[in-house]
Amino acid sequence: MTLIDTGVDTLKGGRIKQAESYLDQEVNMLTYGDGVSDLNINQLIEFHKSHGKMITLTGVRPPSRFGELKVAKGQVQSFEEKPQVSSGMINGGFMVFNKNLLSY
Repeated sequence: MTLIDTGVDTLKGGRIKQAESYLDQEVNMLTYGDGVSDLNINQLIEFHKSHGKMITLTGVRPPSRFGELKVAKGQVQSFEEKPQVSSGMINGGFMVFNKNLLSY
């Protein structure tokens, strides 16, 4: 294991670039320090390889920050605690990339 001090103010791309010399595989993975998921990592890597792209991001639909009231005629009909957002996706925090990405 290697610990690299990339500096407090370095942005993500700069941190990855500083780790480049330690990457000895063509296909590599990234996640954030708080990444928790039931994602099948092997399937993610196979998906990446089978599509021939430089980088693969996981996309997730985030839950709402607030509970949702369903109201009809001024009366609450139901309440759902932080429902799943129905549209739009965000970066799920698990990424697979080919090492040549670092040449950009």
